[in-house]
Amino acid sequence: MYLSYASSTLFQDAVKIGAKDLVRTRNFIKKFIKMESQMNTVSMQLQVRLSFRNRSVRSYIETYGINDDDILTAGTYRFRFVNS
Repeated sequence: MYLSYASSTLFQDAVKIGAKDLVRTRNFIKKFIKMESQMNTVSMQLQVRLSFRNRSVRSYIETYGINDDDILTAGTYRFRFVNS
């Protein structure tokens, strides 16, 4: 009688531990899926902004007839520091 009670108590404890572990694992999976979708959202936003920027630069170059040498020269002057 004592063995069956002890074994059923151990079994119940094991089931509780397993259930808690299962819930914890499911919550982690949900968390990772949510993080993945957030990262995909940020990635898509960056791609859209970069695409818009590239289109803007391309249209500016076509409008004003700028060649590659002018772009490189303008870029270097842009980042130079002025000593005063």
